[in-house]
Amino acid sequence: FATCSDDGTIKIWDFFKTQLGHQERTLEGHGWDVGCIDWHPQLPLIASGSKDSLVKLWDARQGTILTTLHGHKNTIASVKWNRNGSWLLTGSRDQLIKLYDIRTMRPFQVFRGHTRDVTTMQWHPVQDNLFVSGAGTSS
Repeated sequence: FATCSDDGTIKIWDFFKTQLGHQERTLEGHGWDVGCIDWHPQLPLIASGSKDSLVKLWDARQGTILTTLHGHKNTIASVKWNRNGSWLLTGSRDQLIKLYDIRTMRPFQVFRGHTRDVTTMQWHPVQDNLFVSGAGTSS
């Protein structure tokens, strides 16, 4: 289990050792609040997004940063792995959604259309190439 925090850290917890949870490690490396994380569906990888406009991929076992994605110009509000873990969606306050291929660590598609901050995204549970996204409103 993992949590993210306004102190810029990610904490990994083990609930098998105790019912209340045991903190295994703290991941540090973002320059500001970490507001979203997502575990890779098959590997010990965590994607994190922060107010520093960066997405980081972490080795959860070693506690190290594997790479940093510099694709957005504002706070990252959502990160989501697809079902098989080959694609990563990132959504930001820059009103963009970027789709990264994990093998190349580069965005291969940028989705425009939101007129407000992208706040949430979710992959379709069956169709691997479909997702939905939501954005904030002024009201």
